[in-house]
Amino acid sequence: WPPTLAQTVIDGSVTWTCVAASANGLNAITSPTATPDTGLTVSNVAVSESTKITATYSSGTLGQGYDVVYSFTLGGVTRIARQTVQVRKR
Repeated sequence: WPPTLAQTVIDGSVTWTCVAASANGLNAITSPTATPDTGLTVSNVAVSESTKITATYSSGTLGQGYDVVYSFTLGGVTRIARQTVQVRKR
């Protein structure tokens, strides 16, 4: 495979073109938001290393599990992910 950007290789009826990869070879996550269950507070929602959503959780009841629904954009498409957060002592 060619190591030069924009260089092509013809493979039968397919033409492959060398293009630059996104961060870490993956598409970057953008525009993350969080919607938690009532009783849990989510703040500081951000993207780390282009591919990880980070957040700070507070309040909630000790021993209780809460669902948090994240919405974000990946490769130009809006995606949804759910995470269960268990409140524990520090």
